[in-house]
Amino acid sequence: MKNTNLTMLSLLLILTLGLPHAQAEEPKTRGEDGDVLTPLTIGNTWVYEDMDNSFITTDRIEGVVLFDGHPWHLLRSYEHEAGRPANTAELVSDNFWLTLKDGYEWDAWAELNGGDDDEEFVAEELQLTSLSRYYRYPATLGETYKPNADDQTVVMTVTSLSEKITTKAGEFDCIVYKETSTEDEDYAFTSWVAPGVGIIKNAGTDEDGEPYGSALVSYTLVEED
Repeated sequence: MKNTNLTMLSLLLILTLGLPHAQAEEPKTRGEDGDVLTPLTIGNTWVYEDMDNSFITTDRIEGVVLFDGHPWHLLRSYEHEAGRPANTAELVSDNFWLTLKDGYEWDAWAELNGGDDDEEFVAEELQLTSLSRYYRYPATLGETYKPNADDQTVVMTVTSLSEKITTKAGEFDCIVYKETSTEDEDYAFTSWVAPGVGIIKNAGTDEDGEPYGSALVSYTLVEED
């Protein structure tokens, strides 16, 4: 009787070990409607160091207008040489705007036709150009779309929903967006974006085949009232 029980237990163990183990299916989409990829609040600041460690770029949200039913935020960029004081930074971009709508982070180059007084930003003065729905969020692994309305040769692909990236600002869990071209097989530009923080790192190659990119050094997010 004892031998029979042992035999049955042995057979049960063999059958159990031989069965394929069910694995939890990894989510194919990251984020939910209403979540924020890049937090757009006046005062939010991101500081980046370029790949050659030669320049520091500071991006800051400094204005907002309501246009076509959506708040568009002005992102100003300042640049100074690495190793020099931050107060030596010069304004290098004063017409780049961002908004969140329809499940995308949109960007546009735009200028205010009126005065440049921040306190007098009004929607009627904002003229949007080169409109792009750049980062799709929530993001689905493997999805592709054309982000630039003015250039249908550009294709964006979500290549990863969770890639760990470490910079001087810390470690971040990023969604990876890869931009390619249907007309230039050598072109590629990759962005690592952490939901709730923003762009952590980007990298690409210029028309001469030289690599370029930047990585986050520090950031400040202002809590909304």
